[in-house]
Amino acid sequence: MFRNYFKVAVRNLSGNKVFSLINMLGLALGMGVCLLIYQYINFELSYDKFHINAENTYRITQTFTNREDLKPSVYTTYALGPRGKEMIPEIIDFVRIRPWEIEPVITNTENNETHQEDKVWSADSDFLQMFNFPLKYGDPESALQNKHSVVITEQMANKYFGDTFPIGKRLKVSLGITSGDFVVTGVLNKLPVNSHLQFDMLLPLAFLLESHTFYRENDSNG
Repeated sequence: MFRNYFKVAVRNLSGNKVFSLINMLGLALGMGVCLLIYQYINFELSYDKFHINAENTYRITQTFTNREDLKPSVYTTYALGPRGKEMIPEIIDFVRIRPWEIEPVITNTENNETHQEDKVWSADSDFLQMFNFPLKYGDPESALQNKHSVVITEQMANKYFGDTFPIGKRLKVSLGITSGDFVVTGVLNKLPVNSHLQFDMLLPLAFLLESHTFYRENDSNG
C-alpha cells in the first residue's frame, strides 16, 4: 500500500515539476525559518539559567520620581543588601555589584604591560558562590575575600601574563583614589554568552567602599 502511494506521489511530482519545486522550496524555507526562530527564542530564554539557584535569584531595582516622571534604575543604595537581609526573613543572601563607570588603567607590574579596561566590576566577596561562573584556577569561596585580590577572565590572564601561571601575580589598578595593587586569586573560564553579566575583572567591593568616600557614604545610608 505504501509503495502505491509512493508511486502516485512521484508521478504527480513528475507531471507538475515547476509547481512541485515551488511547493518544496516553500516548505523547506518555512521549516528553516521556524527552526531559526525556535533557536533564537530558546537562546533568549536560556539567559542566566546556568546558575544553580537561578529560579530563586532576583535583581532589585528602584524607581526615581522626578515631578511627574518615573525613572527606573538598576542601581540601589549599598546598604539595601545587608539591611534587607536583616529585616526580611525570606532573603537568604545578597550580592552587590558595581560596574566601574570610568575605565581604569591596568598594569602588570613585572613587565609593565598596560591597558585601559572597560569591563572592571566590584562585587561582594561571595559573588562567585551565588553565581556559578566556572573558575579555571582558584577557589570561589575565598577568591574575593581579601580586599586586594582580583579575579580575572582567562582572556585577561593571557593578555597580561601570556603562558605564565597567573595565580599570585600582581596587577596595578590606576584610577585616582581608587588605585591599588591587587593579587590574582582566581581565573574564570570564558563567560557564557547567555549571561547578561559580562565582565573582565572582579575587584572586592570592600576595597571600593573603603577607598572612596562617596561609595562609603552611600553604603551607610539605607
